[in-house]
Amino acid sequence: MPSQAHKTPQGKTPSGRLPPQRPTQKPARDRGKPVPAEAATARRRALAASVDALACLLLAALPYLLGLVSADVFIPDDGFFWPDHMVLVLGRYPANIIGPVVWLLLVWCCWQFGWMYFDRGHSPGTRLARIKAVNVHGDPLTLTHAVRRALGHLLSGATLGLGWLWIFISPSRRSWPDLLSSTHMIRTVPLP
Repeated sequence: MPSQAHKTPQGKTPSGRLPPQRPTQKPARDRGKPVPAEAATARRRALAASVDALACLLLAALPYLLGLVSADVFIPDDGFFWPDHMVLVLGRYPANIIGPVVWLLLVWCCWQFGWMYFDRGHSPGTRLARIKAVNVHGDPLTLTHAVRRALGHLLSGATLGLGWLWIFISPSRRSWPDLLSSTHMIRTVPLP
């Protein structure tokens, strides 16, 4: 470190030039250009969704397995074939069939929101598939992104999966949760 005796009062070096300054660079989110990244493939997204769906199915079934909610409505009477019984129950008591489906969808949305927000774009399924959700600039998800992604999952489930299948229609391979939250799924490990 040069001593103060070698500098002039204006901050110049003895040769009369200003010391070199480093250019300041804005963070990626302020540059306004998306960060290039490899988009997650449909196979990796399906793997992640399958792992997360299995975990959500187990969580949603927990009240039934612990006996907190009666599952007797799903058990057919003697002499009834199970699909016939379910059609009969759906006709007489639709809430008994629709209720668990809505419950599963709500568990899925809470699962997605919780993991995506608190684990910076990861869920157990996305970690296994080596993908993660980021905003369009490559930064971690904010609370707003996570809430919008959860609402996108709710909308996708309400349309019987059309929002999730949108990755096959969209040229950018983005689902409705991605589009609603201005995020995308990327690979976390580059190809060799």
